[in-house]
Amino acid sequence: MPPILKDIEAQALELSPKERGSLIHRLIQSLDGPAEETPEEIAKAWDEEIARRVADMEAGRTKWIPADEVFCRNRRHHPRTRQVKVRFAQEARSEFAEAARWYAREAGTNQARAFRNEILRIIQLLTEHPDMGTPITTSCRRMTAHRFPYDVVYHHNPEILRVIAIAHHSRRPGYWAERR
Repeated sequence: MPPILKDIEAQALELSPKERGSLIHRLIQSLDGPAEETPEEIAKAWDEEIARRVADMEAGRTKWIPADEVFCRNRRHHPRTRQVKVRFAQEARSEFAEAARWYAREAGTNQARAFRNEILRIIQLLTEHPDMGTPITTSCRRMTAHRFPYDVVYHHNPEILRVIAIAHHSRRPGYWAERR
């Protein structure tokens, strides 16, 4: 990274969260051009859409379908979403266990359980929708955990989803790149 970018980054990190958010918005806007609608207009449009949907529900014009039922129907009608087998690289298995032990020791068993459940939730989701993760190389993808600074890094084929890292965000990026 050029020195000027390091200086800009250091200065940006000294800003308050609100100021950083404003800066990010302005930078993105400089790439995309001005938004067609203001955030207030977008929020108003969503409020109207939500009100319309609730009114349809209350009037009996539509009905709620539980997410599990939708996913089940999707699996039946779209064979592409069938589950694949999961395999862990030994290093990924060790990272998973080590992180869970750290949470148990430093934050308690509830946090360790929440971490384990979140990683397993991601893996279950990926078995049904393996292309859902963000591509990071031509053969690898990642999905970021909610509430925990970890990515599940994996690659897949039609039969197998191979977890190659449970990567903490503070570790050197791409340290897992040579894993298979």
